[in-house]
Amino acid sequence: MRVLLIGLALVMLSLGRAAAGDWSGFYAGADAALASGDAGYTTSLTGESLDFDLTGVAPGVHAGHRWQTGNLVLGLETAASWQLFGDTQTSPLVSDVTYRLDLDWALRTTASLGYANGAWLAYTRLGHAVGAVQTSGRHATLPDSFSTARIHHGITAGAGMERRLSPHLSAGLAYDYTHLFAVDHSGRTALGFDYANAGVGVDLHTISARLSYRFGEPAGP
Repeated sequence: MRVLLIGLALVMLSLGRAAAGDWSGFYAGADAALASGDAGYTTSLTGESLDFDLTGVAPGVHAGHRWQTGNLVLGLETAASWQLFGDTQTSPLVSDVTYRLDLDWALRTTASLGYANGAWLAYTRLGHAVGAVQTSGRHATLPDSFSTARIHHGITAGAGMERRLSPHLSAGLAYDYTHLFAVDHSGRTALGFDYANAGVGVDLHTISARLSYRFGEPAGP
């Protein structure tokens, strides 16, 4: 993935000429992100606080619309990603017990403010995030287990840069920070023990390589 990001950056910088024109219009595309973050909660089963390391690759898609006036570019975008990672922790109090947290998917809807200079566009964005978080665990010797999934809402903010490669095609790099607000996960284990995982929250940083296709006819030279 690091090779992909470096290669995309070199391609963007090495192209001597690219189509300029208007950034307005509907666009859609795909992206791949390197993600790094953390999550945690306090469980009633063993009475301890747990921390999880969320690191991995997150493929995704995005679609949006931009409006340009002069050099100013306003935009709205929705982006979905599949977070193919999680983390498992062994309880330091009960060695037969393991806990796991997974971020299954995330959806971000943002408004952006950008500045266009010919074939280049730089922007910042802010918006709403929603994600599916799953907490689970098992006791190896009883045996017992639990699994609970909840939808979490939160906020996201980021910035990026994009270069037009042709009148319709553009490539870019973007950084985003996402915070999913804490939600309690509770339920009953397979053997009938009640549990509560309190304050399940997620913080995530992503760097994305993006490829977008702009629909419609070119609106300028």
